Amino acid sequence: MRRDIEGADVDTRRRAACDLVKVLAQHFDEQVSQIFSQFVLAMLNEYSIDNNKWRQKDTALYIVTCLAERGSTTKHGVTKTCAMVSLDEFAKSHILPELEKDVNILPVIKADTIKYLIKFRSV
Repeated sequence: MRRDIEGADVDTRRRAACDLVKVLAQHFDEQVSQIFSQFVLAMLNEYSIDNNKWRQKDTALYIVTCLAERGSTTKHGVTKTCAMVSLDEFAKSHILPELEKDVNILPVIKADTIKYLIKFRSV
């Protein structure tokens, strides 16, 4: 988690997978978005049924972030996004409800949701 927030996750499998998704999306945006949207929905559905499957939501949030980000700066966060990802709708459905829950429950998901808001603060 710390490496992810600091941006020092360059050599992790998770970051490598994200970079691969971004490159694929540059060339096959619609197809990649459709395929990964199905996975994201399935993972979010599993989490909604059983909160003990929080890793599913953690992964889903990471995938959405990878898919949606098309350009960013340190100062402003994400400045350009994928038109196929509805960030507002996603935030209303999956980010804000997590922030309204007890802060001590599922701290990884809390950190993910805060990171999402910080990353997409400009869009």
